[in-house]
Amino acid sequence: MRKVDLLIVGQGLAGAALAWTAHLRGLSVHLVDRGEEVTSSRVAAGLMMPITGKRLAKSWEWDSFWPVAVAFYHSIERMTGTSCLQIGPALRILQTEKDQQQAQLRRSQEDYQGLLESVDRSELPSRVISPRGAVRFPISGRLNVPAYLDATRQHFQSIDSFSQTEFEGERDLVVTDAGATVARLGIVAESAVLCRGFEGHTDSIAQKVCWNPAKGEIATVKIPGLALDQVVQFGHWLAPLGEEFFKLGATFSWSAYDKRPTQEGWNELELRLRSLTSLPYELVTQTAAVRPTICDFRPAIGWDKRQPCLGLLNGLGTKGSLMAPRLAQILLDARRGLVPLPRGMDFQRWSR
Repeated sequence: MRKVDLLIVGQGLAGAALAWTAHLRGLSVHLVDRGEEVTSSRVAAGLMMPITGKRLAKSWEWDSFWPVAVAFYHSIERMTGTSCLQIGPALRILQTEKDQQQAQLRRSQEDYQGLLESVDRSELPSRVISPRGAVRFPISGRLNVPAYLDATRQHFQSIDSFSQTEFEGERDLVVTDAGATVARLGIVAESAVLCRGFEGHTDSIAQKVCWNPAKGEIATVKIPGLALDQVVQFGHWLAPLGEEFFKLGATFSWSAYDKRPTQEGWNELELRLRSLTSLPYELVTQTAAVRPTICDFRPAIGWDKRQPCLGLLNGLGTKGSLMAPRLAQILLDARRGLVPLPRGMDFQRWSR
C-alpha cells in the first residue's frame, strides 16, 4: 500500500486548489477524479467579481479571498507554464432606476471605494445597449477553468499522484482513527477530503449540509461586430473568448438536477442577450451542470467530529474560482489546529 499525507476525491475547483495548496506545503497528495468533461467546475466561467447581485453587494469576504486567489493562480501559472488568470476591469449595465440609485449609494460608501466607479457614456462599447448607463469594476478576475484544471491534472499525473476512476463513496473509502484507505487503488492516507460537488451530496459527511443545488446553463455564442474585451454583467453576463466568440450565462433552475441543456435555458439566455445588443448572433454550443450551492450560499468545509481525518470542501456555488484557494488554506490550517474553523463555513453548522 502506498502511504500519502492527503487523499483528495474530486478534481474540480475545490479539489485542485486543495491539492496544490497541500503540495506546495510539502505534503504528499493523491488525487482521484472521474475525468468527466462536463462538470460544474468545467462549465463555470471562472468569474471573480468584487460586486454581485441585484443589490450591487460586495462579494462575501472579498478582501480575504481576492489577494489569496491572485497570488495562488499566478504561482500555478509559473509552475505549469500555463496562462489561466486574466485580471482587468468589468462592466455592469444598469437596467433600472433602482440600479442607478443603488450604484450611486455604493459609490458613496467607504467599503466600496476602489471597487466601483462611474463610466461615461462615451466609454461604453459600441453596439451595447445601456439606456441607464453603467458602472465599472476596476478590479476583477477571470480564470480559464478548463486550462487550469488540465494543467493541474497533468502535473499530478506527472508525479504519479493522480488516479482517473469512478469513486464509490463509502464502498471505496474506509476511514478509521488511523486514516483513510482506498484498497483497490492501494492508497493509505493520513487524511482524506471529499470535494465531489453536488455529486457527493449523498456521502455520509455531506448529508450534514443544507443543500440548495441549482442547475445552470451556459452558451457559447458568436457575435460578429461586437468589439468587447471585458466581461459585462447585465442581469446575466457575457465574457469574451476572442475572435468574436463569447461565453453567455447563466441560468438558475432550482428544480432540475441534470446536465441536459434545454430549449427553455437557451430561450432565457437569448432573451437576455437581445437586451444587451441588437447585433446578430449564432449559438455555437450550450452546456449545463448542477452547482453545489448551499442554502445560505456559504461554503461547506471542515473535518468530521467523529472521524477527524475525514474532511469536506464543497458548496462553493458560483464563486469557486474566487474562494477555493483561501478555503483550502483554512481547511489545512484547521486540521493542524492552527486556526479555528469559521462557523459560517463549517459544514456541521446546521447540527450544532
